Amino acid sequence: MLSSVTKGPKTLHFYTEVENKDLDEISKIESIPDQFWKLQDLMFNGIEFPEGDFEEHWKKLTKEQKTVLTLGHLISQTDNGGIWQFFFNKPSYCICGVEALYEVNPTSALASRYEAVLKEFITMLNGDAFTQICEVWDDESIEFETRWKTFKEGEKHLPSAEKFQKLFYDEQFKGWLYRDIVKYINQNLGRCLKIKGIEQKKMKKKEAIPHFTNFLLETYKQEPTEVSVYYTGRVTLDRQPTQLFLMKFKMPDGYESIGITGNFTYVLPEISMEDINRMYKRFHKQELVNIFHGCHLAHQELEKNANAAILDEKKWKETLKKLQDKSNSQIPVNIKNIRYFEIGNDCIFIYDGDLFYNSDKVPFPSDISNLELSSVVSKEKKGNYTGELNMTFMTFYSDNPSFGRMDRSAPVKGKYTLYDVLGDKNKLLKDNAWGF
Repeated sequence: MLSSVTKGPKTLHFYTEVENKDLDEISKIESIPDQFWKLQDLMFNGIEFPEGDFEEHWKKLTKEQKTVLTLGHLISQTDNGGIWQFFFNKPSYCICGVEALYEVNPTSALASRYEAVLKEFITMLNGDAFTQICEVWDDESIEFETRWKTFKEGEKHLPSAEKFQKLFYDEQFKGWLYRDIVKYINQNLGRCLKIKGIEQKKMKKKEAIPHFTNFLLETYKQEPTEVSVYYTGRVTLDRQPTQLFLMKFKMPDGYESIGITGNFTYVLPEISMEDINRMYKRFHKQELVNIFHGCHLAHQELEKNANAAILDEKKWKETLKKLQDKSNSQIPVNIKNIRYFEIGNDCIFIYDGDLFYNSDKVPFPSDISNLELSSVVSKEKKGNYTGELNMTFMTFYSDNPSFGRMDRSAPVKGKYTLYDVLGDKNKLLKDNAWGF
């Protein structure tokens, strides 16, 4: 058995070097499964492992390399002949399979179903069944039909395989699986391969405090009384591994908050430690890293395009018309405080308003300006309509726009909604349901 996927060096020992243009071309591929197989090909086909026991080479692969390699075997083998074929052809990866699934998605339903099949396979390994099947299959003096029949009999030892495969072969779920893996690779690209001609940028932990202290001195025109490293996040930026440091600081007037430094350095005005602590009752440190990254992306874009935050009236008019189509079951109304941002191919609208539900499932009247709603919590009816008041919405410009609801009262996120949207769309850290 190969050792755990979740353990491995933080630096690359075995790797391929690729051109940035190759990664750019892959990112343009519409098919997410095709993106995955192209990325996996780039990661591993150029590696020439030295002669010797592969288990020793495996230990020198990073956690991210082990995860992607394992999932490549799992998907290709299962696609070809079911989960039993994966266990039969790649038995040394059997435990790595469940670890890899949880690594890319900590709440994976597929991983929990895999665990049930894995227990049955381990029972096979502890008995004689697996060895006997292997002996018959490997004996080429036996007729192929007999060998094949014996091989297929192995499936009866894995009754939970049917439930696993029902989910695995589901087209929509398979799309989600590929999406999660590609997202994981892109978030950890610097620990999967190296890119030619790109210099890695790294700030050491001992450099973080003096660097951030100087930044605060320049920003507030006074020296902080306390600065410490609050959290270290290993991320991939510009397709290379680096570290970002959340920094806790206190100023002479007693103001305490969290900033960030590393490849970029920022503080968010008006955010106190009370806000931060309230935030962590619902969210994790990864959320704050993402918000700071969103701040960085917004600043970068404004440097390139000073008009990025100027509302495109035409696009907003088109979008609002579609959102308020009277045949919709829910429509945002009483809209105000529109904030717009254009970055890359995305146009983002953030706006306040009320949300009306059409509970009678008949079209809204042509004039929605006079619709009223009495209550949010009890959803008292005013005519045919119920709904929610005083909300913040987010919409991307598209042919078929929809809205996301956001909590304007949420600490940090409510004050920096745009940064939260940008950071969430371009996450530096993989989702971690259990925190850090």
